[in-house]
Amino acid sequence: MKISRSIILNIKMLNKIKLEKLSEIYQMGLSLTKRYLDIIWPLETEKFASTYLYNLIDVNITARFKQICCKKALDIKRSIKSKVEKKQFIIGKLFKEPFNEEHILKLFKIIKKIDKKPEITNFSLDLNGNFITIEPKYKERGYTNWIHISSLGKILNMNLPYLNTKYFNKLVNNGFKISDFISLNDKNHLKIVLTKEVKLKEDGQTIGCDIGLNKVLSFSSGVQTEPNSLNKELPVLHRKLNRRIKGSKRYSETMNERDCYIKEAINKINFSNIKVLYIEDIKYLRFKKHCSKFLRCWRYALIFQKLKFKCEELGIEIKEANPKNTSRRCSTCGWVSEKNRDGTSFKCLKCSCMANADINGAKNILFIGQNNKKISRISEEKEFFFN
Repeated sequence: MKISRSIILNIKMLNKIKLEKLSEIYQMGLSLTKRYLDIIWPLETEKFASTYLYNLIDVNITARFKQICCKKALDIKRSIKSKVEKKQFIIGKLFKEPFNEEHILKLFKIIKKIDKKPEITNFSLDLNGNFITIEPKYKERGYTNWIHISSLGKILNMNLPYLNTKYFNKLVNNGFKISDFISLNDKNHLKIVLTKEVKLKEDGQTIGCDIGLNKVLSFSSGVQTEPNSLNKELPVLHRKLNRRIKGSKRYSETMNERDCYIKEAINKINFSNIKVLYIEDIKYLRFKKHCSKFLRCWRYALIFQKLKFKCEELGIEIKEANPKNTSRRCSTCGWVSEKNRDGTSFKCLKCSCMANADINGAKNILFIGQNNKKISRISEEKEFFFN
């Protein structure tokens, strides 16, 4: 399994000439991409940067450079069409269950806003191994590493030095290698990608994981994330965030505090004895009618991302399970009822089994994942057995 990490490098420009040349090639790439997007946008069938497409524009630049600009324009179009399709899919899902009309109207407005040819802002020029050669020397200090840029005709052919950062050195020391790919933005920042081959673990346990509002993570083995170094719990930060005005400075500070709490909590967990991890497949939560203001502060996307990065580096295989009714089912006898769950505690109405609600949910996620099932209501009754 190959994993990748991207990093922004600190580039030291030796003179203004190099800076001007780098800016020139960036502007050329931006201009060509806009022109190709004008050509591609009304087309229905073009799926790749063909020779016919990138030869439609006649400029004094290499064919390779035309091709990457044409491919960039195609990627921009595909990205927008994909966003529109996802929003339409969410609308279709919401119509099948109780929904909030305000959310539906909001989604339609979003589709109307994004489903048109965009004005390219935040453009990044991607150069692969056909244009660059990277020579790293992995020294702690000093600009001794070089990026050679060529194959761009007379516009640009030069060497750029870059500085190793702490994060860069950390990745290299952990076995990551630099790939032949850089991305250039309008601020003359270079982003490079480091990759690493990781073998999946062959020894260890298969664990279910519940992502909660009270505890960041709860495992079916009984392990849960602990309070942070300031002895704060996650619900405290969620309530604090609800009191802030969105967009204010205090709101941003509280968001950063919550994100740091999540990262610290995950870093403290011992993953050494885990081989396979089943997690919840949560989608479109914020658009559902029952989603409260408190629930909208829940950063499940960040938790998923951090957990995924952690497992990738350790060779742990991540699998997803449908989370429907996992918080209502008794992991001991299989009885499903809304009344089983009471806040952070869980007590089964049939077998009187008592457990932590999040750990019980993690056990159900493990059960659903391993058996490839979904806890759906099998009758008109609100309570039923699911084994």
